[in-house]
Amino acid sequence: MGGAGENGADGEAVDPGAAALAPDAADRLVERVALAAALAGSGLLLLAIAVSAVSIVGRSLPELAGLLGLDWRPHPLPGDTEIVQLATGVAVFACLPYCQVRRGHVIVDILTRHLPLRARSTLDLVANLLVVAFAAVMTAELSVGAAERQAYGASTMVLRLPEADAYRLAALASGLLAVAALYTCWRSVREIRSGHPVAVLDGGAATEP
Repeated sequence: MGGAGENGADGEAVDPGAAALAPDAADRLVERVALAAALAGSGLLLLAIAVSAVSIVGRSLPELAGLLGLDWRPHPLPGDTEIVQLATGVAVFACLPYCQVRRGHVIVDILTRHLPLRARSTLDLVANLLVVAFAAVMTAELSVGAAERQAYGASTMVLRLPEADAYRLAALASGLLAVAALYTCWRSVREIRSGHPVAVLDGGAATEP
């Protein structure tokens, strides 16, 4: 929060200990959509972990069986690398919107942590605008990549999984990141105008950032 002399949007002084602004319906909607995408991404990561585990066990059993004098041929999971690569790539993009909404990006605030709220929110606004630009470029590039791979019929070597589908999912998640970043831009503007932080949701309840 800023100093005792900081003024709110109506010109009155803002109490540094004042409560954060409660999330409104738009805040809750954006966060829930971002959470749903993050949960889907987490599911893809769990799939990648499971596939890796099964494949590793399948490769390791012959060595263990050999110690017992048994003849066991390796049984790796076909296309395990392809599944892990595609699932992990999409999962990363799917989790970014929730990270953006929850203020979860790593920041270095050694020089800014003691600045007034409005100054910090202004810096956040600039950073959020940069995220909007980044997400927009990534969405466009992923969409172009999906169209190209669809035209070429590109697929993975072993399982013949269409690469265009993974690009489309990543583009969709990147587009959601752009929407989430636009929302955080508006949130920063609200903080600048009011002199109060906007609370984030935590298990359905609002908490100060």
